[in-house]
Amino acid sequence: MIFSRRSFWILVAVTLGVYLVMVFWSLPLIAEAAGGQTPFDMRPGGYSYDDAQAFLVALSPEGRAFYLSTQHKFDLIYPPLLGLMLGFALWHQLGGVPKPLRLISVLLCGAVTITDLWENALVAQMLRLDPTDLTTEIVAKASGVTVAKSTLTTIAMGLLLVAICVRALLRRKQRKDA
Repeated sequence: MIFSRRSFWILVAVTLGVYLVMVFWSLPLIAEAAGGQTPFDMRPGGYSYDDAQAFLVALSPEGRAFYLSTQHKFDLIYPPLLGLMLGFALWHQLGGVPKPLRLISVLLCGAVTITDLWENALVAQMLRLDPTDLTTEIVAKASGVTVAKSTLTTIAMGLLLVAICVRALLRRKQRKDA
């Protein structure tokens, strides 16, 4: 085994810790600095040009600086942590599945990481613009990547949940048959 159970649970704890810091501290601070509007990262259905411009207009200079520095530092380490955690969990849970399918699940987790990091780069690009310089193209691209990230993350987590449930049912059946 290339990854011990202890190492995996440490990875889970660190990933969850970073996520909780963002969800309960940094992202609420950004929302508050934007008059209660939801930060780009937390809009799984994407956003329109008007929504993006309204957010940028409402966001205080301090909120913008915090988003670009503190939040993006957390969001630089969170996607790889999440991708690793999901990848190792899926690899383990899909133990009885042919290796090519297991590899596809790990590649899915890599796609989750890449789209999240790409989203962060596009959001940073928008945050560096004056709201009057915002273009429909950058908003459409950033929103599309946000939707892709959200969709891929949902698929990966859903696959993991299904794999855990199927494995639990198979174990239960084996105990019952024994």
